[in-house]
Amino acid sequence: MELKVTPYRINQNGSLSAKERLILTMIDYYQVVNEAFEESHLWNKSKESMSFPTFRFTELIEEDWEDSTFGNYLRETRFLFVVYKFDADDTLRFRGCQFWNIPYEDLETQVRDVWEKTRQVTRDGLRVRMVNGVRKNNFPKAAENTVCHVRPHAQNAQDTYELPGGRQYLKQCFWLNNTYIYD
Repeated sequence: MELKVTPYRINQNGSLSAKERLILTMIDYYQVVNEAFEESHLWNKSKESMSFPTFRFTELIEEDWEDSTFGNYLRETRFLFVVYKFDADDTLRFRGCQFWNIPYEDLETQVRDVWEKTRQVTRDGLRVRMVNGVRKNNFPKAAENTVCHVRPHAQNAQDTYELPGGRQYLKQCFWLNNTYIYD
């Protein structure tokens, strides 16, 4: 299962609208009816890390952890996970669904650590280098933390936010690690 979240804004007329475009996945309805679920695009996407809305670098450095956008989001949000599992006959079976909140200890240790490192990197100066044609940065990686990490969440190379100091950089967001979600 992939869960996507998006922030919203209150328009002048009082209606709500999404701040960012949100698409869960593209489904070919004519093909999906003939496809086994465990071989489908939907099943493959369920193995990915879970993304959250992008953050603005200039806003992140002004926040405190106790009132941070990401911290508050995780404190206040319950997630619904739908669970499928292969049985002894190698048949994929629905096992149930469950509401979930991030455990307090994980939030206040692992998540806070990634948030603070991200804020510090943003404040002190993001370092970017090219390695074999791939842009690398010094934001926290999935291998450095058991719960979450930071990585790009941009539609293309022009989808950027301003860094402190005026440079533009690809939009980033926090992600829950796929290994954490499975545990």
